[in-house]
Amino acid sequence: MNDNNYVVQKIKINIGGHIMTIKKVVSILVTIAGSVNVWGYQKWDIPYGKRNNGFKCFMERKWVTNKDTAQYRFLFSPKVSVDKASGIYKSNYKIVAVSPKYGKIGDVIFVELDNKRIEIFQIGDYKKTDQTDEFGAHPINDKQSCLIEFIVEKNNLPKDIQHSGNLNRLFPGRVTRIHNFNMTNNHHI
Repeated sequence: MNDNNYVVQKIKINIGGHIMTIKKVVSILVTIAGSVNVWGYQKWDIPYGKRNNGFKCFMERKWVTNKDTAQYRFLFSPKVSVDKASGIYKSNYKIVAVSPKYGKIGDVIFVELDNKRIEIFQIGDYKKTDQTDEFGAHPINDKQSCLIEFIVEKNNLPKDIQHSGNLNRLFPGRVTRIHNFNMTNNHHI
């Protein structure tokens, strides 16, 4: 962990007598702003469909091979490294593949889960639209689908995750909403 991330995580804010971390304050602001969308940014509500999108699948970075793409340039840039504890690649935030409708490569997205957690990720690759539903989730089986696909170094993943193919233990919950502050009306600002 670099020193800058450590400092940000340790800063606490006193609001009305309640001590909160920066992440908690940002999460509250995203929830409030997302409910009323006062800033005009893009958000997508993800209803519970015929499959539960709580399955958090993964793909290995090595499968991104076209050097002429934004995905390759981003994922193989010096600012991207693997988190040794989880096996997930990260830049400023953990890196995921999502539907192209949720933003551009490098965009930061806020993902709300049904357990009221908000996770912050960075887009590093796109899912194939011909293999996904209207929300960008691809089916795992009749009951589950994967909306958020983590970019990983498989050998660094915990063994149970390597076997199951599911990172839900690390990021539990079904995706209920995705926010991208770089977009409005389905276009980049």
